[in-house]
Amino acid sequence: MRLTIVHGRDGAIDGIVAYPKDAPPAFPQTRPGQFITEIDAPATLKHGLGQRAIHDQLTNIMRDYVVDVAGKKSSLARRS
Repeated sequence: MRLTIVHGRDGAIDGIVAYPKDAPPAFPQTRPGQFITEIDAPATLKHGLGQRAIHDQLTNIMRDYVVDVAGKKSSLARRS
């Protein structure tokens, strides 16, 4: 699966959408000052999980991670 993540300049996640790798990318609405990053989803988030399980995992990602925007390639990093 892939993730499209809406985040601020500091990497704080404002929104997240998961979709299958073979599907077109999702482009959620953004506001001024927000950015979009597309990354591969963690291995635990896979197609075929129930909607509730996917929702719970995405909620956990929003709570526990930020987008690491410092490197060449954006990635998820645990909140400190």
